[in-house]
Amino acid sequence: MLIAIEGGDGCGKSTQVRLLGERLEAEGLPSKTVSFPRYDDPVFGDLIRRFLNGDLGEIDLVDARLVALLFAGDRAAAAPELRRALCEDRVVVCDRYFYSNLTYQAAKLPAAEVAEFARWLRKLEFGHYAVPVPDCSLYLDVHKAERRQRVLARASSQGEPEGAVLDDIHERDGGLQGRVEDLFRSYSQAHDDLIRIDCQQSREPLDPQAVHELIWQALNARGLLNASAASASALPN
Repeated sequence: MLIAIEGGDGCGKSTQVRLLGERLEAEGLPSKTVSFPRYDDPVFGDLIRRFLNGDLGEIDLVDARLVALLFAGDRAAAAPELRRALCEDRVVVCDRYFYSNLTYQAAKLPAAEVAEFARWLRKLEFGHYAVPVPDCSLYLDVHKAERRQRVLARASSQGEPEGAVLDDIHERDGGLQGRVEDLFRSYSQAHDDLIRIDCQQSREPLDPQAVHELIWQALNARGLLNASAASASALPN
């Protein structure tokens, strides 16, 4: 199955992808983790990096649909790799997927255009490009002050993956970040395939392990882990 971890910048996606991959392996469920965008890709990754660095123009100067094509194209290029892992009965855990593309680009559009854009993007990614459809997407809802603190801490650290973009034009735009979060919450209420994980319970941020337990519980509640375990047990030794 394919599980996507979604959310705004600084919400802890990378940490939760790692924890989930480790937990799956410990439970005897082979897994594969993939991070989008893939900055090491010489075509889409390079263009995405340049866009996020501001080399292609500021946010309001680059059409949101063109940017959506870049992120969708990156996933389309990775689709054969994802399908191979799924055919090997691995649980594929993705750091960002469809909903990140949808929310970040829709947040740049007039409200009257968002619904049509969402239909167009869903048809593009899952219809035209036929990328694998997630069995479940999880939205990490973290308070904006906590997310910003994490982004700033990350920018000053030395532990970033090679090629990652620090403090990019999306991260610098506080208004955009707020609209992205509003859209994530709206879609999690309207669509059953996006589960909201409350990472700020009782006004206090949860530690990564507590958030991981909420994710594990959500997957169990959907019966996804049982289904994956059954599939893994059916494999020949």
